[in-house]
Amino acid sequence: MKETIVLGLLGLLMILLLIEIAISPTLDDVVWCEDTHIVRHGETLWSISKLYCPDSVDRREWIDEIKQLNNIGDTIYEGEEIIVLVEVTE
Repeated sequence: MKETIVLGLLGLLMILLLIEIAISPTLDDVVWCEDTHIVRHGETLWSISKLYCPDSVDRREWIDEIKQLNNIGDTIYEGEEIIVLVEVTE
């Protein structure tokens, strides 16, 4: 009996998780424009993503796209000018 309840709850949890993944916006669901950002002392791609990436989009996806746009790895340098994606709002 307990095993059946646990399995049922696990199944429900999996369904809810799949629904959440299916309705979560991706980069393709947002209209973007490109802008430039000059890296300041102590900034990281993660901290910069907090300035430009909407909360509804996975920051990791946004960062991966920025790395590709700029042909860079994980390391950025103070004074470096990078292209960033900014959400277009009406």
